Amino acid sequence: MFRSRLRAAALVLSLPLAAFAIAGTPASAIPPPSPGDGAQSTEEGPLDNNGVLAADPSQVPKPNRVSTAAAASLANCPPAPYGTQSVAPGSGKTVALTFDDGPGPSTLPIINVLQKYGVPGTFFNIGVNQAVFSTTVRGEAGFGLVLGNHTWDHPNMTTLSLADQGVQMDETTAEQMSLVNEPTCIFRPPYGSYNADTLTAAYQRHLAVWMWSVDTEDWKANGSSDPYWVNRIITRAEAGSSQQHPVILMHNQANPNPATVAALPTIIEYYRNLGYTFVDLHGGTGYGAAHPAAAKTASGVHLFARGTDGAVWERTRNNGVWTLWSSLGGTIYASPTAVATGPTETTVFVQGLDNRIWTRTVSDSGALTAWGSLDLPPILTSSPSATLGADGTLSLVVRGTDGAVWLTQRTGGQWSGWQSLGGSITIGPAITATGTNGLTLTALAADTSLLERHFADGAWSSWQSLGGGISAEPALTATVGDTGVVSLVRGNDNGGWFKVANPSTGPWTGWQPVGGLLISGFAALTEGTKLTNVSGWGSWYRVG
Repeated sequence: MFRSRLRAAALVLSLPLAAFAIAGTPASAIPPPSPGDGAQSTEEGPLDNNGVLAADPSQVPKPNRVSTAAAASLANCPPAPYGTQSVAPGSGKTVALTFDDGPGPSTLPIINVLQKYGVPGTFFNIGVNQAVFSTTVRGEAGFGLVLGNHTWDHPNMTTLSLADQGVQMDETTAEQMSLVNEPTCIFRPPYGSYNADTLTAAYQRHLAVWMWSVDTEDWKANGSSDPYWVNRIITRAEAGSSQQHPVILMHNQANPNPATVAALPTIIEYYRNLGYTFVDLHGGTGYGAAHPAAAKTASGVHLFARGTDGAVWERTRNNGVWTLWSSLGGTIYASPTAVATGPTETTVFVQGLDNRIWTRTVSDSGALTAWGSLDLPPILTSSPSATLGADGTLSLVVRGTDGAVWLTQRTGGQWSGWQSLGGSITIGPAITATGTNGLTLTALAADTSLLERHFADGAWSSWQSLGGGISAEPALTATVGDTGVVSLVRGNDNGGWFKVANPSTGPWTGWQPVGGLLISGFAALTEGTKLTNVSGWGSWYRVG
């Protein structure tokens, strides 16, 4: 577990602050069709949809608000070029891994591989499959993956009218909006089959049409994990190294793809060894890898992380010595959060595969409670974040299915219902307790800036922007003495950045660099003597 350099937990110290992260390597007029943008078709999958769809489309309820889906794309997506694209974004040598026909049983195993190697991926989802695997879609959102539109029920688009092709796009966008409140800005036609009406419908909705330049034909394995199919997928994927910017096509449909999962590590290692940078189809190079969590008890610092098997793993630092990693079990989406809920016990909170909050407590002696879920509606589309106040109130926040921040609190052993704190955020928020009963909350806005609001004297402030360009879930910790707050983030440069404030009495400092090259956000906690400012950061070192 956690032994490759791209998934090593790294620790940076500047007493009295400790931070942990995962380290890594770096509707206007429609123009006339371009040459080659007439009717096109390539062999992308089984033409009879056998094994592609998770259910009979006639038995799957259509989403509500279909008529507003196109408007959501127009409002939230930049204008798309007319025509198709098949060149991975970015300069130098870049490669994009793309997965069609999901979500399905292989989606989470594929995500586990991407996390292991710290690379991004783009998933073109089918509306019907999103409806059947709705919790998986919310899990994909929790990882910060790029989600694309692959129509409602995987038809050959060239057989449909312009209006019907638009409906296919809108129903899929509406389903995704209902699950994670995020429209998709990219589209891929089933079978690679499109015509001028397809391009027009996509253009009208600000959907960039993405094809591929390398076809692994992994769907032909038809659920087999035989080495013949694994090697065939690898060989076809590696053929893309003759290109400067290959876009590789793979699948994660309703029929499992064990050969794809088995081939993926070799494909990633091959392109990495050739010096390619992995990108998603938005051009992002930073993968939203699950960040670690940390808490301090009498026995030392406890570090928690999502393993590449999807379980929660833990190790402890006591008197400068780290224990070995041990599994706490479970299968989770996104990142854990951890709180010292007693002098000798730590409670871990996670997003379960049912999109509910699950929790487990570990004592310093190693005793474990059983995993249990909170009796709250399954609204999660992000990692949770939790904090314990001086008055014993335990507060937990998540991103909900409406894209807002939601709060639940435990007092006297009872959890409250979800309370909306508003906002429109893209990934998981962070929360920390300050003073006697104060709270500070940060979250990421659609423009990648950091938003903040705080609770003091019985009332919440308004949201304010702290600026910055953020690329992973933020972290917060109160300073020793609870007089201030430190915000730690991964910037758009994949390096660490921080700023400090006493939110209720003074302004935040400007952003200052921590350094590093990260594939996740931070976990942070305070140690040592009272903090008067944050400076003199030590060097990063590997925890393992």
